[in-house]
Amino acid sequence: MRRAALQTMSQPTTAAAPAEHEQLREDIRLLGGVLGRVLREQKGEEGYACIETVRQTAVRFRRGKDTEVAAARAELERLLNSLPIERVLDVVRAFSYFLQFVNLCEDAHAARQLREQAGARPAPGTLARTLEALHRAGVDGAALLAWSGRAQICPVLTAHPTEV
Repeated sequence: MRRAALQTMSQPTTAAAPAEHEQLREDIRLLGGVLGRVLREQKGEEGYACIETVRQTAVRFRRGKDTEVAAARAELERLLNSLPIERVLDVVRAFSYFLQFVNLCEDAHAARQLREQAGARPAPGTLARTLEALHRAGVDGAALLAWSGRAQICPVLTAHPTEV
């Protein structure tokens, strides 16, 4: 169990992906490893081992063959039903944090891919690309600069209902 616990949440459980996604996998491993160290520090080896056992069993449930899926499901039910509520909350929080980290890694990966696809040009959707398009359209740079000094820019933060 000790060796399995050391493998941590840093090992993504996604199926083999193309080489272009290696940086994404590395980012997930990095943040998963950080999460694993924090869990050990905050919840101790016993708490971490519990979370890791649930994770590994969930992976077997998700990826297993038909015969393995039923056994993994039964094991997950047994594991989760036997936990005190405080430990269940630890498991839920750990999974929640990990999924948030995966979302961050995916966002960074998408931005990285856009930059690579754009080459020397600014990526679509960026301010630099917009300014480039305005310049090509003949918009006067001095007038745009004067306007930007009077403009009021207010960030708006929203959350999608499906986010963790």
